[in-house]
Amino acid sequence: MRARAKEVRTVVPDPMCMLDNFENHLRALLQKAKARADRVLLVRQPWFENDYTEEESARLWHGGVGNPQQEEVTVFYSVEVLCRLMALIDARALRVAEELEVEHLDLMSLLEPSLKNYYDFVHFTPAGAAMVVRAVSGAIVRGGHSPLKAQSGPGSEITMADKEDPVTEELEYQSARAAEMVEVQPTPEWVVERYAKTKLWRYFEKEFAFRKMQASGSKTILEFGSGEGVITTQLARLGFRVTAMDICSELIQVAEKRATLDGVRDKIEFVVEDILTMPPVRERFDCVLCNHVLHHVDISKVFPLLFETLKPGGTMVIVEPIAFLPWLQRLRDLVPVAKDASPGERALDRKEVDFILQPMLDVEVRYFHLFGRLSRFFPHANNIDNRHPFTKACMVALKVLDRIVLEPLPVIRPLSGLIVIVGKKPFPSGQTTSTPEEKQARRAMQGMRVRANVSGQGSLAKDRSD
Repeated sequence: MRARAKEVRTVVPDPMCMLDNFENHLRALLQKAKARADRVLLVRQPWFENDYTEEESARLWHGGVGNPQQEEVTVFYSVEVLCRLMALIDARALRVAEELEVEHLDLMSLLEPSLKNYYDFVHFTPAGAAMVVRAVSGAIVRGGHSPLKAQSGPGSEITMADKEDPVTEELEYQSARAAEMVEVQPTPEWVVERYAKTKLWRYFEKEFAFRKMQASGSKTILEFGSGEGVITTQLARLGFRVTAMDICSELIQVAEKRATLDGVRDKIEFVVEDILTMPPVRERFDCVLCNHVLHHVDISKVFPLLFETLKPGGTMVIVEPIAFLPWLQRLRDLVPVAKDASPGERALDRKEVDFILQPMLDVEVRYFHLFGRLSRFFPHANNIDNRHPFTKACMVALKVLDRIVLEPLPVIRPLSGLIVIVGKKPFPSGQTTSTPEEKQARRAMQGMRVRANVSGQGSLAKDRSD
């Protein structure tokens, strides 16, 4: 119908009357619901907004002036007008929910804007409907506490919890961090160049992780706990398609600004969600990256969900602080150095690392931060890419010393402060691979199941990565 339009209007009459009527009716409805129910959840309507392809544009039939059931409609409002109106309606819904302290669920951030999830402007495909069902059921199951004021911001799923709830405390902490990030700067070119070349990958954990991701041949990456998007945009600059997932909507807003400044917004899908209530799709990603995030969560619940999102043969990359020796952790706590730690944050212990290693094949484990942890005493430790050469030289020396000591002496490794784990997801038993490359990869992985000895005693599974 829209393809046969004789007129496309780009200006709409003042929508205030419509918006006021919508708000009044919604407010009355929610007030009645609150009077009759202990708990009310408002699910906010998403819509298909994108830089449409020709195929996508052909699916958008909404916005006609007239009744298409009774007459041929030849006048339409532009899709841009429809998107603006939907945004205004959603803003009113958000405002009413917050004023009435009603839980609300924003589906917009959960549904990828594509024909995979939308038939047209507002209707779901079976795949999209399934995601909506999971999101709504997850929000219902996760709630059940006395309501607090709703979290504001795009993509906010409201979780009503007591102050002692660790999720609430984590959200408050991360939201406060986001509020301090007043000015977001684009990623400098020398930073992108550093992680493209990874010249010091043997010594710096982040370069090591980037090198492994680039060597894996991955195209799609899930970055779990993406935060303010520093690594997210760097990966996108290097050519990856990234899905950035975080529970804090305010941090995702910062990440979206960074992605826009870096010119990679079209390469990143941002998702605001608790993985326990809305896990990502199974076997979707070539690579999953967890960078300093698993020590914030219940690994026994979260890690299996992350591992399921990997395609068979996909790569898991994990960078986490460790504390294998309790006395060493107590000693660290006594050091008078400011710690940027959220509530409940702790380093991983041996059992947690062993749990992570258990399902993987072709595992590489590398330890960092033996002497390297002294770099925290350098005032410019995080700004050495194109300045502060003395600080850089000292840090490289400490990192080199780590390698000299840690590689030949496994017994020393439990004294390290950080671990990087790289492993593969096995192919299902009996799976038939469709290409020679897949068959070769599967043969290479068969029989290579390893279990790293995280205590540092005896043989460590491919601990040397060079």
